Amino acid sequence: MALDTVYVITIFIAVWGAFLSTILAIIKIRENRPKLKVELAPRLIRGDGSILGDTDTRNVLSVSCANIGKRPITVNSCGIKLPKNKIMYILTNSPDQLPKKLEDGESCTIIDEISRVARKLISEGFEDKMKLKGFFYRCNWKAISQQKNNF
Repeated sequence: MALDTVYVITIFIAVWGAFLSTILAIIKIRENRPKLKVELAPRLIRGDGSILGDTDTRNVLSVSCANIGKRPITVNSCGIKLPKNKIMYILTNSPDQLPKKLEDGESCTIIDEISRVARKLISEGFEDKMKLKGFFYRCNWKAISQQKNNF
């Protein structure tokens, strides 16, 4: 009888240890994977490129990302995901140039004139309100995108 109790307790401790080890391994893997926060938003910028200026302002659409993980990430390109599985890349002279390596806590912003983006959308046949998503491609061409915004 005593051996059966010892055997059950040993099996229970072994299963419990395996369960905890698996949970800790999953947490460690999630901690170390690359994480980007992506935002697509309209902005006002001054002629010198600083955001929210009072004079000589222009309307732009900015796609920005921040590395919120613990590992460096290299982003190669960015753009806007459109309805009907279409993609529009943003290729302009922005304050940040791609490709760019982002260390922990660093960010980059790519901008394009809203009027230019609107002309591209109209030429693609989009004229009504729509939901857009900003995205960045990492060095392995995996897309990281944000929640949809109404525009």
